[in-house]
Amino acid sequence: MLDAPVRPDHRGGMTGSSPDDAENAAPNGEKTKPFALGALLLLCVAQFVDVMDFSIVNVALPSIQQDLGASTESLQWVVSGYALTYGGLLLLGARAADLFGRRRVFLLGLSLFSAASLLGGAAQSMGMLIAARALQGIGAAMVTPAALSLITTIFTTDAERRKALSALAAVSSAAIAGGVVFGGILTDLLSWRWVLLVNVPIGVITVLLAARVLPEARNAAAPRLDLPGAVTATVGFVALLYGLTRSESAGWASVQVIGPMVVAFVLLVAFILVERRREDALVPMRLFGLRTLAGGNAVMFLSAAAFYPMFVLTSQYMQQVLAYSPLQAGLAFVPQALATAVCSGFLSARVTAAVGIRPVLAVGMTTMALGMLLLARTSQDGSFLADVLPGTLVVAAGIGTSFTAMLGAATARVPERDQGAAAGLINSSQQIGGAVGVAVLLTIAAARTNVTTGETAPSLLAGYHAAFVAGIGITALAAVIALVALAGTRNQTQNAGEPHRTAASPSDDRVD
Repeated sequence: MLDAPVRPDHRGGMTGSSPDDAENAAPNGEKTKPFALGALLLLCVAQFVDVMDFSIVNVALPSIQQDLGASTESLQWVVSGYALTYGGLLLLGARAADLFGRRRVFLLGLSLFSAASLLGGAAQSMGMLIAARALQGIGAAMVTPAALSLITTIFTTDAERRKALSALAAVSSAAIAGGVVFGGILTDLLSWRWVLLVNVPIGVITVLLAARVLPEARNAAAPRLDLPGAVTATVGFVALLYGLTRSESAGWASVQVIGPMVVAFVLLVAFILVERRREDALVPMRLFGLRTLAGGNAVMFLSAAAFYPMFVLTSQYMQQVLAYSPLQAGLAFVPQALATAVCSGFLSARVTAAVGIRPVLAVGMTTMALGMLLLARTSQDGSFLADVLPGTLVVAAGIGTSFTAMLGAATARVPERDQGAAAGLINSSQQIGGAVGVAVLLTIAAARTNVTTGETAPSLLAGYHAAFVAGIGITALAAVIALVALAGTRNQTQNAGEPHRTAASPSDDRVD
């Protein structure tokens, strides 16, 4: 176990100042297997909790509204407050991990997340609850990219990294469905407060263990933070997400949506212009010269834009059309959560290693589109076995098989010094893609519902079907991008400067 900090040396290995380092490091800088597995377990636990908190409050919203006397509009911010800070601050959290230490940022973020969960569980007003959710998002924005970049530095060979990324992908993809399951169970059996309080003991134990198990790693250069890039990116993303979250209630043509969107566009253009001129850029523009990184991020964005709304739409279908209770609706997602975890953890890495990233992503996105097609055919007098289970399982197979390939594409040829930035970029693609998808698809569903006869079961069903058809189009586009953007990249050489892999053969990293 390492007590002293370690950091990447100029060769990409891990160096430190403690005699224990020599005992825990392999000759090429890798940690021994028990050490690495313990670190991976802790990182996966933290990632599961962060991602789960996107969906765990969804089935608890009616109970929160009744207990705290919340309006419908303020209730939306229990979800949006987390999404805004999480998605908006991911790039800043990622670069901070690169510069100030990945373990340090991981521990600080997880501590903040746990404290905010305690605050939210004890909230006596909606303002206090929304503030706690925003603080949770800030903590998660520090934890998620730090966890991914720690994995890519602890596991230094392609085979080990694929397995580690598969584990992270399994918990990430299963956590979204798992949040709905746990949210229903905790709300019905205990109280809505426990959807937040459950994070506290998990977070405290993980922080205590991680402080002893995780190695420290950061860039050897003196820490310098790209403040102009941080401000323009963070405020730009927050403005974008704010506008999107207002679209369902205020309408796309309202000032409340158009104003933030204009601000977001101006700031994100300014961000690109700023980053092109800085050596210490928050997101180095050289990364976008990697076709695998660009393609992986595009597919992640689109798949999340279809995957995240699926839970909201399917949950609403079960509760509003099939008359399921929150607990029944939550338990209905158990098969999908298990299927996603199995496909991500046991199938994805093996298939990707065998046939390459490109075909896995193309087939996975096509499979996901077929699942959306099944969900678009649900009926008013349907059932779980006939209408819900088939579609959700097929979607799980598609996204679960693809998740590791997306992470692999986004980090495959990234130099050691930019791993945190790459981690922040792929996570930003996922979270912002999910926020965009929820806003767009729920707006489509609401518009189609209003065109018919109002909020009756047939009109609600028509709205859900329209949204799922849009999801089919999104996943089909993701499949096309995977085929086109990643074509001909098998022989692409690694980015010049700092080779990221230390023990890879050319055949270990297949792309198409």
